Amino acid sequence: RLEGMPVEWRLSQVQKTQMARFVLPTTRMNIDWDVRPGMQVRLTHRPCKELEKGWSKTGVVHDVKHDCEVTLIFKEGTVDFKEGLNEPEPEPFPTDITTGFDIEVVWIGVPYKRMREAVQKLVTDEFAMTEYLLHTLLGNEVKVEKSEYSSNEIKYNLPDDWNVPNLPPLNDSQIAAIRHCLERPLSLIQGPPGTGKTVTAAAIVYHLVAQKKDKVLVVAPSNTAVDHLTLKLHATGMKVVRVAAKSREGLPYLVENLMLHNMVSMYAQFAKGQDHKLWKLLRKKQKKGELSRLEEIEFKLLWRKIEIKILNAVDVICCTCSSAADDRLKNLVFKRVLVDEATQAQEPECLIPLVNGAQQIILVGDHCQLGPVIKSSQARQASYQISMFERLVQTNIRPMRLQIQYRMHPCLSEFSSNTFYEGSLKNGVTAQERYH
Repeated sequence: RLEGMPVEWRLSQVQKTQMARFVLPTTRMNIDWDVRPGMQVRLTHRPCKELEKGWSKTGVVHDVKHDCEVTLIFKEGTVDFKEGLNEPEPEPFPTDITTGFDIEVVWIGVPYKRMREAVQKLVTDEFAMTEYLLHTLLGNEVKVEKSEYSSNEIKYNLPDDWNVPNLPPLNDSQIAAIRHCLERPLSLIQGPPGTGKTVTAAAIVYHLVAQKKDKVLVVAPSNTAVDHLTLKLHATGMKVVRVAAKSREGLPYLVENLMLHNMVSMYAQFAKGQDHKLWKLLRKKQKKGELSRLEEIEFKLLWRKIEIKILNAVDVICCTCSSAADDRLKNLVFKRVLVDEATQAQEPECLIPLVNGAQQIILVGDHCQLGPVIKSSQARQASYQISMFERLVQTNIRPMRLQIQYRMHPCLSEFSSNTFYEGSLKNGVTAQERYH
C-alpha cells in the first residue's frame, strides 16, 4: 500500500471514461509492485475538507510505462442484474484533488475460484469430458475399444494438401503433428524454440474446423499468447472471435477488430430493428457519459443478446484459460479444445477450458522451456510447478516434436538440440542467413 500519493486526472476522449495516472516511487519498484495491464488498483482518499466522507474507487491498469508510470481506467454505468434498479448511483470523481491518495493493488480471486470449480466439475460432472480423457488425464491405463475415441474410429477425411491459406508452407514434422492431432482424442505437441509452434497450432485448428465443422475453443494462459494465435487463425479465413474479461475490455489489444465487445458494437451499428437500438443507446452513453437506469438495463440485455449471436456464428473462440469459465461461454459445449503455451499454465488453470464437454484435446508447448511461475514454496513442494503437459509426458504419453527450427544460427541450435532435444533439431536457416 502506498500512502499520500499524487494523482493526475484526465478524461479518455475515445471511451469517455475517467483515467488517473500516478508514478511509483523508485523505492517501491520491486516485485511487490509488479503492476501490469489488466490488474485492479484501488485509489482511496481519506476524509478531508473537500471530501467529508472520503472517496474510494477501483480501476483497471490500462498502461505501464518505464516500469513506474501507471495509468488507470475507471468504468461507470455497470448494472448488476441481480440488484437491478436498486444499485446505488456512482460517486463522482474528485478530479479537483491531486494529492493525498492511498494506492493498493486489489487481489482478484476469480481465477483461483474458477480453478477450484474446474477440479470439482471434473470429478462430479459426468459430461465434463469423455471417460477416456478423464482416465487418461488422471494417469489411469485406458483400453479404447470400439468407440468414437479410438484413433481408427475418428472419421476425418484427411486432406491431400495440408498447407493452410496465408500460413507458411508446413514441413514434414508439422504435418505429422497435425495428422496425429486429427486422429487422436488427446495429443501433445512439443515445439522447441523457433520450430513454428504457433503456425502449427493455427493449422491444427484450421483442419479441425474444416473436417469436423465443430466450434473450436483456443486458449492460452496469457493474453499475449492468445492475441498472437488469434491473428494467425484470422489470417486463414476462419471466423474468429476473441473474448476478454470484462474488466480488460478497455485495454489495448493486438486484435481490436476481433474483440467480442468491438464486434458487438459493429454489429449493432449496421443491424436493423431492435438490435440497432443498441447502437443508439451506445452512442447516447458515449455522448452523455451515462444512461437512465431503465436504459442501462435495456442496453445490457441487448448487448448480451448480440454477444450470443456472434458466439454462435463463429468457427473459433479464443480466450485465456481462466476466461473459458466466463459467464458468456458457460452455456456452450466445446468438444475440441487447443491449449497453446500449455507448459506455462498451472495444471488446474489448464483444466478450466477442458471441462465443458471436451472430446478432443490438443496441448501445445515445450516442457523443456519455462514452466508455470510458482512463488509459493509450499505449492512447489506439492509439485504445483509441474504443468499438465509435463505430467502427461511423465506418464509415458509421447509428444509429437516439431523438428525444424527457423530462428537461431545453426551453432546456437546445435547446443539446444544436443542439450534438451536428443540432437533431433534440424535447421531451416543457414549460417549465412543468420550472420550479421
